[in-house]
Amino acid sequence: MPPLYLPKRGHQVALGGHPWPRNVPKIAFAKVLKDLGLPAIPDEYDAEVDGCGQEFAGHMWGNNTKGDCECVTTANWTRVAEFKEQGKEIKITDDDVLNFYFAITGNQDTGTDDATVFAYWKSNGFTVSEPLPSTANIARMKMLKRHPLLVKALLSCPCHWNPNPTPPSSGQTLKIYDAADLQGYDEIRCVVAKLYGPRLVIKVPRYAMQQFDSGEPWHYDPKGDQTLDGYHSIWGKKYYKVTSTTTPKDIAFQIRTWGTVQDVTQDFLDHNLEGAYCVVDNKDPFNVKNPIDPEKLEAEKKAITG
Repeated sequence: MPPLYLPKRGHQVALGGHPWPRNVPKIAFAKVLKDLGLPAIPDEYDAEVDGCGQEFAGHMWGNNTKGDCECVTTANWTRVAEFKEQGKEIKITDDDVLNFYFAITGNQDTGTDDATVFAYWKSNGFTVSEPLPSTANIARMKMLKRHPLLVKALLSCPCHWNPNPTPPSSGQTLKIYDAADLQGYDEIRCVVAKLYGPRLVIKVPRYAMQQFDSGEPWHYDPKGDQTLDGYHSIWGKKYYKVTSTTTPKDIAFQIRTWGTVQDVTQDFLDHNLEGAYCVVDNKDPFNVKNPIDPEKLEAEKKAITG
């Protein structure tokens, strides 16, 4: 669909998400966890501020004119995941995201869905402009995650622990192992805290566009214009503390979309959440909090693919 103009913000935005195809099977997140039940997580957590120690800048990445929101969500997730691996915010340009999008859609601005994005991401990767770090830096980051005190001591030692680096390339292609389907808000919160944030697909009623234009949190409005403008992919950045007095009308999550952050209430998601997904890995030396059991993941993949 054509971009939608936001008169109060003075710019346009586009919608291009699609629901998960009915004929594509999914891996259930709950079935590939190491333990029965979800792991303990903090009361409140921000994947950028708490996970990376900083708030990243917002980027539209072409989603003001193109329906590439599914690929923008990929870029938002990648910044956090690669910060954990490379120790810095990597460079992702508009062209990186748009090239990824049009490679997936066959150069058509038709939007796409999570299943199609995951399939391409697994097989072909997401190519970004950030130069590939040296093998020495990669090895150092892996060890730092496992033995932080030892590595800090080595780095401060007069012997200058620094293996010979390999020359950086002009860019890097980042692939994922697989993805899982999330059910319920507790699983969504777990992925914010443990797996660099979830991908959420929402229905966007007309009143939600009006709320966004006015700078309001997304909240359910039964009296608002229910016209469905389309579907949209967003990245789950933060969840808020739940207390005994919390109600569905309270803000539950903060997400990234259209170059900014947006607060969302649970009652809005109750009525408009179409799907929730996350990237899963069978081995991740950078993520010591990874709750995924590699053997269970392999068993689920085999059950689906035969």
